[in-house]
Amino acid sequence: MLYHNLSVNDQGHLAIAGMDACELAATYGTPLYVLDEDLVRSKCRTYVQAMRACLPEGSMPLFASKALCFRGIYPVIDEEGMGADCFLIRKEQPDLLCAELDPRDLFGNVGYHRPCDMVFVNGQLTVKDGHLMKVDEERLYRQGKEEIERLLG
Repeated sequence: MLYHNLSVNDQGHLAIAGMDACELAATYGTPLYVLDEDLVRSKCRTYVQAMRACLPEGSMPLFASKALCFRGIYPVIDEEGMGADCFLIRKEQPDLLCAELDPRDLFGNVGYHRPCDMVFVNGQLTVKDGHLMKVDEERLYRQGKEEIERLLG
């Protein structure tokens, strides 16, 4: 199987984290989007551990809200020590998708000329013209890659 949490059960049905996909579909209807919360939490912990090992105290990985946009994911990432990005739906009408989270964990970006012209974290400009401010990006990249490879072994 593609992932360790996917299997085929005794009835020949797809099982996701031990849950019969046919039973889930019968109970909740289709289409159905199913997440293995334990796997999501495990992936969050991998990123948190890598950041703690390589970056200054107080650094945290941010979940990309555009990747999985539903309210149920935010308590999980918060409990695992991650923050979340927020994004503008329309620049004429700013909406913070994850405004119920601790504001210290929020991340916002603004892109008028390209996907990301500026990034603000806790009200401070951290990216300008696509480059991190006051940070050696190459060093962070190398350290992060090494730590993730070590963790994923």
